[in-house]
Amino acid sequence: DRIVFSRRDAGGHHVLWLVHGDGSGAVALTDGGATVGDGNGDRQAAFAPDGQTIVFVRRSSAATATLCLCDVATGAVTVRYAPTGEVAWPRIAPTADRIWFGLAEPGLGRQTLRLAHVPLLDGDPTLLWPDERWRYQGLDFLPAAPAAPDADPAERLDVTLAEYSVAAAANAFGGASQFVDDDGNEYYLRTIDSGGRQLAAINGRFDLPVAEPDDALEVHVTVKLRTSRADGDSVLRISLRNPVDSRYDTAVELPVASTDEQTLAFRTSSLRHVSSANTFQFNVIADLAPGAQADVWIDLIEVLLVPRAVE
Repeated sequence: DRIVFSRRDAGGHHVLWLVHGDGSGAVALTDGGATVGDGNGDRQAAFAPDGQTIVFVRRSSAATATLCLCDVATGAVTVRYAPTGEVAWPRIAPTADRIWFGLAEPGLGRQTLRLAHVPLLDGDPTLLWPDERWRYQGLDFLPAAPAAPDADPAERLDVTLAEYSVAAAANAFGGASQFVDDDGNEYYLRTIDSGGRQLAAINGRFDLPVAEPDDALEVHVTVKLRTSRADGDSVLRISLRNPVDSRYDTAVELPVASTDEQTLAFRTSSLRHVSSANTFQFNVIADLAPGAQADVWIDLIEVLLVPRAVE
């Protein structure tokens, strides 16, 4: 019998209010945070299924927002996740075990809002939809939406057992042993001219040790690499093989900030990127601006699997 809504003051700052269903008893629930100004403050609120908690977005600039929880009884606000970027349109699952929301983290190579979920109380977010081509605009749940499956601890896959192939390079040197540790023992690629740009890329294919594709609850990928050029509109990219739509989807794209080592990383629970044969494929690409050939060194490829718990 209550409604939560966001009220804008004369300066454009937003705070959350509660009101009874008949319109009586309106009361301010939050203060909107310390950052004032048009569009900032507390917005996009939604109740938990039991009505005792509210999830909302606290915006502090046009491109920065945090995911917050508010206790309805006390008004106490807890920051649940503070990205270097923004969140939008959160909803708590009917089973109250997860929060679903839009997440954009430009500093990690994801410019647009992508569908993500995070455990209600602690833990890091995971992308359900890692591809950049869709922008998250909101969601709702079927009442019978199930709880998250129980998971066993994450296990690091043996990268030396994966299959690798050179997708683009003038020449390459090394083997899977170079990917095991971030130790300076690097796999080497020399770029090749492609459409006026300089490209170097490898493909990786991992067999996931699960009985069925949906037993792979999450896959975490981390890649560390560097280039000999950092000029122009050069970027580093990880794209995932999407066997459902027969294409590659970009999960991470970062500008080449320097010739120092850079880290590309993501976590996904997308079954669209796990094949019916329990394989997970991605490519690592250095897409450099037009110019001279460049060197690319890959020092680490780490893949973690979070499997469904064995009953």
